[in-house]
Parts: sequence; structure tokens; C-alpha cells
Amino acid sequence: FVGSVLHHLPDAESLQRIRRIHRGRLVQLHVENRETDDPFLSRVARHHGVDFNIVYGGVSELQSRLFGSLTVELLGPDEAVDAAVAELRGHAEVAEFAR
Repeated sequence: FVGSVLHHLPDAESLQRIRRIHRGRLVQLHVENRETDDPFLSRVARHHGVDFNIVYGGVSELQSRLFGSLTVELLGPDEAVDAAVAELRGHAEVAEFAR
């Protein structure tokens, strides 16, 4: 049901445009059933010395729960980005786009 209500994933055309503009590593963060206001994305990025840019998506509230998906560009040395992605997996479902 939630997937039919929310449209936070880029379609093929949007993804092409995003890739032309953003040269960092692109990951998809899926947020589901979240009740916290924990700023995990900024905290993880700061901890690993990585910059991030939200390039697509959104989060919606449904019955007092947060659901959504964000396409995020991560910028920094490969090792730092790898470490940030690994830590993000502890906070959200993470899918990496093919480079």
C-alpha cells in the first residue's frame, strides 16, 4: 500500500538527469516506519568526512509514521564513502545505484 501512495523513486529519465549533474556516488535511502527525529544522515556524513546532497525523493507521514525514499549523492574519498554507506545501513535500507 505504501509504495502505491509514495512516488519518491526517480524514473529512468530523472536518473539520467541526476547522473549528468551529480558526479558523486548515488545511493537510495529507504525510510519506513520511522518515529525518530535522529539526524542520522548528517551525523554519519560528518563522522566520515563525507559531504551529501539530497538529489531526489521525499518523506511522507502516514498514520504518525514516516515513510519515503531519498536519493542521496555522497562526495568524498572512496574509503570514506564506503564507510559512510556501511554505517547508513544501520539506520535505513540502502541501495546503491550502479556507477
